[in-house]
Amino acid sequence: MSIVQEKMYMDVDDVCAILGVSKAYAYNLMREYNKELKAKRKSSGCILADDTGGAFG
Repeated sequence: MSIVQEKMYMDVDDVCAILGVSKAYAYNLMREYNKELKAKRKSSGCILADDTGGAFG
């Protein structure tokens, strides 16, 4: 079973392992993807039950 199949989110260590990048770069990627996801949710009117701004949330 792969990392992504075991849980519904990815943390910085998962990103590092999958992409073979440093933690600093992985954090930057995650920050950018979080911004994109947040913008998409706002434009679609989608509201999540837990919108705390955590990892991919």
